[in-house]
Amino acid sequence: MSYQFNGFLTADAGAAEAALQRWDFCEVKRLDDQFDGFIVRCPNMLDLHPLEEEDAAERLLAQIDEVRTGLATLSGQFPAAFFVYIEVDCFGGVCMHKGMHLQGGAVVATFGAGEYEVDLATLLQPLGVHLNEDQFFKPLTRGFFQRDELQDWSVPPVHVQEAIPEAEGGLARARWWQFWRR
Repeated sequence: MSYQFNGFLTADAGAAEAALQRWDFCEVKRLDDQFDGFIVRCPNMLDLHPLEEEDAAERLLAQIDEVRTGLATLSGQFPAAFFVYIEVDCFGGVCMHKGMHLQGGAVVATFGAGEYEVDLATLLQPLGVHLNEDQFFKPLTRGFFQRDELQDWSVPPVHVQEAIPEAEGGLARARWWQFWRR
C-alpha cells in the first residue's frame, strides 16, 4: 500500500485559518500531541476515485502546486510564523520526504528527495515536533485525516441510505456506487 501527503505545518492559528480561506480544498487539523499547532493537508492522488476522469487528476495537481507556490505569500502575511511545507511519498514501508522551511515570505531552506534527502526529524525540527525513536509522526500516517469521518455516525450506512427504484422490476438498491461522495 502507499501513502502520500502534501501540505504544511505551522504553530500560528491565524495562518492556518487564512490558509483554509485561501485554499478551501485543503483540510486543517489542530494538533496537540507531538506538536502544538496546525497541519494543513492538500488533496492528493490517493483521494481520487478510480473512475474519475483525467481532468480531476490535473485539477488536483494544480491545487497542490497552488499551495506550494503560494505558501511564501501566505508566510509574508504572518512574518513571525514559521511554516514547514512537506511532501511525503511512502510505498512498502519506505518513505521519502522533501519540503521547505518558510518565514516572513521567504524560503529559508529546501530539502529534496534522493541522494541528499534529510530525515523527517530534520524537516520538522524548527517547529519543535517530538518524534519517537522510529521517526513516527502520527499526522503523516494513512487514515489520520479520515479518522474523524470514520467515526461520524450521522451518515447512515450504505444499505440504509435512500433507495432508488431499479429500471426494471421496481427493485430498490442503495446508492453504493456513490460511497466516495459521502
